[in-house]
Amino acid sequence: MPAEQVRLELRGGDRLSGHVLAEDDEVITLLTSFGAEVAVPHEEIIAAEWLDQAPSEPAHADPAQASRQGEPEEPIEVTGEMELGAALVASARDRRDYLSRLDLTFRRGGDHLRLRGLVDIQEANDVKLRDRQSAAISFQKELTAPWFTTLSGRWLRDPTTGLSHRTTAFAQVGRTIFDDDLHRLTAKAGPGFAEEHRKDGTDWITPLLAWGLEYEFYFSGFWERFSLSHEQEGSVDPRGSPLRLLLESDTALRYRITDDLYVALSGTVDLDSLSPDTARTLDRRLQLRLGYAW
Repeated sequence: MPAEQVRLELRGGDRLSGHVLAEDDEVITLLTSFGAEVAVPHEEIIAAEWLDQAPSEPAHADPAQASRQGEPEEPIEVTGEMELGAALVASARDRRDYLSRLDLTFRRGGDHLRLRGLVDIQEANDVKLRDRQSAAISFQKELTAPWFTTLSGRWLRDPTTGLSHRTTAFAQVGRTIFDDDLHRLTAKAGPGFAEEHRKDGTDWITPLLAWGLEYEFYFSGFWERFSLSHEQEGSVDPRGSPLRLLLESDTALRYRITDDLYVALSGTVDLDSLSPDTARTLDRRLQLRLGYAW
């Protein structure tokens, strides 16, 4: 009988698949597609998916009893990342940048609830150049694979740029382009709404059209993964104002220190623009962050 094939999701986001050679109370041994035997401790496994295991019923099974027995409910799995870091800034005197991020995800099967928080402070010569805080929540519901839908909302403030607060909400439909042991790519798009209040008394309330991409490339060994996240929203004010463009992009390369600790080198772009020429915010930075994943 051929060995069963399983895909394992490990702590820190790694994935590993192969045929099961042996299993005991401490480790499971796999033969990977590369021909290597890998022993994985059970404590490092977050989730396991059997790829070629077909369900079977005993010949004497009672059909009425079988119909009353539904599929076992999948447990809720909690994964997350917490990062602390500093931006790398050139030609700045007495410049200090502080960054802290929290990304927490609750998963059940293909569905997940994601909570995110950000505190980003920049100071130079005791003058605060940036004082940004944000909180976001999103719920992703799996439809017929590979399609999914996402409901999300975000609150943002940065009084140093005159932004008292901005609230946005979106309903988007997405598709998983590919998702395997090597890499993953998803795309989503849909309508939304924004309400913004500024310190000068101007308000901005308008519908939005948003789209986004998320890509991750998984490494083996100490290099953990390369990730790219891009989100963009735009609108045309029905009263005749020009296009409003909001853009956020984050590209990161993570290096694993231990099973839970990693270092992330990332580049970010943040744009808030009234096209074609006026940009209220255009921020490009290189950051070094220390992260903890579970």
